Amino acid sequence: MALSVLPITGRKSYISGNRDVVMRTITFDSSYPTGGEALTPADFGLKVLDEVRPHGSFRAAANTSAIEVSYDYTNQKLIAFWGNAGTASVQPEVTNTTDLSTYSGRVTAVGQ
Repeated sequence: MALSVLPITGRKSYISGNRDVVMRTITFDSSYPTGGEALTPADFGLKVLDEVRPHGSFRAAANTSAIEVSYDYTNQKLIAFWGNAGTASVQPEVTNTTDLSTYSGRVTAVGQ
């Protein structure tokens, strides 16, 4: 499966300097793969991603739990981490095949 990457109603992309700025709502799927879900520039309508900024934690639909996310620029993947399962210095990655289909959040992408 794959991430769902959708435009946000009422929000438009804009240009800042010589970069495009695009905001999207991202929802994980029902089987998270170890190492992260593919998230490419094309998912934002871009050719290059210079920066990917999550807007805080991705929350479950019922707001009962959350995951932290980080973008792996080398492999072009969005990686999910358990926000409350680690120590102060280590957050474990979500385990392989975990259903994260109720977790979503906003991301701003900057690129060309």
